[in-house]
Amino acid sequence: MRGPGMSAPGTSLATMTTRWPLDKSGPAVVYRIHDPAPGPLYIGLTQDLAKRLDQHARHSAWWPLAEVRHTAEWFATWDDAAFAEAIAIAVERPRHNRRRDRYRLVAGRWVDLATAARPVPIAGPA
Repeated sequence: MRGPGMSAPGTSLATMTTRWPLDKSGPAVVYRIHDPAPGPLYIGLTQDLAKRLDQHARHSAWWPLAEVRHTAEWFATWDDAAFAEAIAIAVERPRHNRRRDRYRLVAGRWVDLATAARPVPIAGPA
């Protein structure tokens, strides 16, 4: 079974890129989905939280473990949100994220995400 963002062999690059936001301008949100266990079940990044949660509900094998509760932090730019998401995944180690690297190449430099300065969230949409 393939989850969101995973492509079948032979899928064209054009088809795969339509799964990601083509316009990364404007604010983006880092969200955490929780279950009763300590720590987040999953941490993700999107510009459309309602749509992304619906995609998880339909395609993520771990979704039945999720509580209704989730948290969200909005960032002014996609890049700030992506960096904050990478730090959160490295530090919080959610059980169902595939990528948990502590070190990530950011702007041509290797960054220790466990000690990196985190971008500052903004107030989300009303």
